[in-house]
Amino acid sequence: MIYIELEQRSAEWHKWRSKGITATEAVAISGHSEFMTPWRVWAEKTGRVNPVDLSVNPYVQYGIDHEDEARDIFMTKHTDIVMPTCGEADENRIFRASFDGLTSAGEPVEIKCPGESTLEDVLTRGENSEAYQHYRWQVQWQMLVAGATQGWLVFFLGSGRVKEFLIQRDEAMISEMKDKCLTFWNKNILGDKAPEKIPDRDIYVPKGNDLIAWGRAAADFRRIKEEINRLTELLEEPKKKLLALMGDFKNADFYGVTICQYTQRGSIDYKKVLAKRGLLLTEDEIDSCRRDSNLVQKFNLSKSEFPADFVPEANEEICEAIRTIQNDRNNLCW
Repeated sequence: MIYIELEQRSAEWHKWRSKGITATEAVAISGHSEFMTPWRVWAEKTGRVNPVDLSVNPYVQYGIDHEDEARDIFMTKHTDIVMPTCGEADENRIFRASFDGLTSAGEPVEIKCPGESTLEDVLTRGENSEAYQHYRWQVQWQMLVAGATQGWLVFFLGSGRVKEFLIQRDEAMISEMKDKCLTFWNKNILGDKAPEKIPDRDIYVPKGNDLIAWGRAAADFRRIKEEINRLTELLEEPKKKLLALMGDFKNADFYGVTICQYTQRGSIDYKKVLAKRGLLLTEDEIDSCRRDSNLVQKFNLSKSEFPADFVPEANEEICEAIRTIQNDRNNLCW
């Protein structure tokens, strides 16, 4: 492995990451990430969208705050020196990794400091937990870069404790990621061709003539929604007067307005009920008892007419469509 001397999370580090494929990105490109898609990796690397600002995420900040503590616990337990570093694979320098730590034997140590529900799943199901199944791919990529035969996945439990998993190198997993990442780099990055979006996970942004059709419908929606919000705010004053007039009564009816007041009981935390009975169910067991899901459609107003995270300078077609729609509105074309 070729060691790269960079301070992680620095501007130089971000620039270095953009010129290759990292462990997080490799997992996404190969279709094994629950956090990113191939299209999102491509859009960020080609400057179409800005990376998500994870600094405002409290879970990410918690992980940053406790990573050193978790690493110290691991070093004490194994009487070894483990230091964070960056590296590029000998076989191909676009294969890159930012290690939370490397042991003296060159084995990657990946540290995670997740929330309570994730830790509960890890402690209950171990290698079958969702977190282990996801992050083991990341450790495999790190083993590829480091040239290691095994690596460590470490979950910080708090109170001076960690849960460790020793992961052996899996050539089938590594080969799958290498093949998909090389194709992605040559076809999508160097060839500047967008990967297919995943409808359930990627954001829909219209193209071509659909940009104008969407923009006009969205303009109508914004105008009506803003008027509804204004009227809803105006309703608050007469509502307060009516409630004050009816006093302790639960029901009222006069001049075309009826009011019914009642107290809605809180929902029951059935996981807590079962725990009090000494019964602990896994998430899979709970899901097996869940009723059928319903499609929920939420319409909201955003602050900008431009899609969130998109870079205007790199999306001229969208900019032109917005200008056309604004001119249409000013000229009352629809």
